[in-house]
Amino acid sequence: MLNLAEDGDLVLCLGNENDTDKIKIRVHSLLLKTASKVFGAMFGAHFAEGQDLSSKSPKEVALPEDDPKSMTALCCIIHYRNDLVVDQTSAIKLFKLAVVADKYECGNILKPITELCFSFVSVSTEHYIYMMATAYIFGDGTAFAKFSYAVGLHHRGSLAKLWNDGINLLEVLRGSLDRKIDRAVLQELPKTSGNSHWTENCSCRSTLLSILDGKSSASTLAMTLKEKLDAVTAWSSPESDTDGKKRKISSNGIRCCLDARTNLASKLSELSTDTGLCLNCARSDGISRSPKCKGEPKLEHL
Repeated sequence: MLNLAEDGDLVLCLGNENDTDKIKIRVHSLLLKTASKVFGAMFGAHFAEGQDLSSKSPKEVALPEDDPKSMTALCCIIHYRNDLVVDQTSAIKLFKLAVVADKYECGNILKPITELCFSFVSVSTEHYIYMMATAYIFGDGTAFAKFSYAVGLHHRGSLAKLWNDGINLLEVLRGSLDRKIDRAVLQELPKTSGNSHWTENCSCRSTLLSILDGKSSASTLAMTLKEKLDAVTAWSSPESDTDGKKRKISSNGIRCCLDARTNLASKLSELSTDTGLCLNCARSDGISRSPKCKGEPKLEHL
């Protein structure tokens, strides 16, 4: 048994009989009720669990449906025993902790942890997905926009499994980002005539068109938007080619397609990382825009 309160009047039995992580935790009902409205009702005077509570004979209460590790971490935080909290900063652990905190309506006590975790930098698609889900649970619109943008950029393949209600906003977002990249490239696509910065045997036009088709020389898989954006960004660099070599220089000393590269680089810098999903729209019925939506610019809305 994990003893979080020597004078605790409750013993929470976490996990079911077949759960290898099942555990009993001695806790204090007063701290639980202070932290959570749900616990406040559960251990109040109107429910059997709240009757005849005594530190001399703590009552056992079974919570078989809750994840034992996440619930243990939550109880440790509620009892100011952060020294016993096993690292919860990984995306999946934080998500599971968010699920139990949301169930018992005590997400506010996790705010310092979530703000810290939301600031972490990662290149893992799984990390972005779990962080997006956690931001959704806690109602953090800024973090939700940030991580939905990252999911749209980094996820390879269908997003259908990540969104089940109404319009798949993640697909809408990814399509919007894809069109913005394509539009920027097509506006600056080098021409083989009337272009003072085009050199003989220039392959820039075919290179860019190949990128827009989603073809990657490094993989047989379709490009993610991040790979596509990186490829276009590499091409737009005035100095180096996509393979890192110096660009071709024409006979008059002018670098190949310099105007197009410079203009495209400027357009790409405008594709801000805060172009994510609107949390209010995501929380709506998935068909019509939420009344709470303010139509913030740079966000994708229904």
